[in-house]
Parts: sequence; C-alpha cells; structure tokens
Amino acid sequence: MAHPDIARRMVATIVEAESIINDPAQIDRVTDIAAHSMQGIDPAALRLYIEKYRQIYAPVATPTAIANVGEYLRLAHVITQAPAYDRVVATEFMPKAAATASAR
Repeated sequence: MAHPDIARRMVATIVEAESIINDPAQIDRVTDIAAHSMQGIDPAALRLYIEKYRQIYAPVATPTAIANVGEYLRLAHVITQAPAYDRVVATEFMPKAAATASAR
C-alpha cells in the first residue's frame, strides 16, 4: 500500500462517524447533518430512517457484502468484473471487531 497512514486515518474516520450515527444521544446532530446533505427530504423522515436503520452503519466489510455490492454494480453495468475482497477492503486497518466479523 502506497499510503498506509492515509488509509489508517480514513478507516478511523469512518469508524468514528459510524459510532456517532449509532449513539442515540447524537440523533439531533446526525439528523442535522443528514438534512443538510440531503436537502429536499423531510428532516423528520430522515430522523425516523436513522433511528430505525442506524445499526446498518458499522465498520464491517464482510466478503459476502463486498461480493453482493460487486455483483450489483456488475449487473448495473457500472463495472465489468466484481473486484476481489482484498482489493477493495483495507483489512489491515479494520477494527478488531470488524476484522473478526468479516472472517465469518
């Protein structure tokens, strides 16, 4: 990897953002950010979505999940071949819990 320090910081930033999304005490902050980023969508609807689906925001990239996304993008003609798991996931920088979950 050409820039492991950048990859490590990127993963750490994603982990931090997902922990904020998953913190019920941060719902107002997360809703405000989402509403700003997704203008035109009712903030109350965004809040309901975040509260219901926040658990999907976890720093886990399982081989199955990556294969599913790759197949979706291939079928949508965005890519011609699904990439290998180790080509798109910085496994060496994944949090320990995420690395354990991705091995399942």
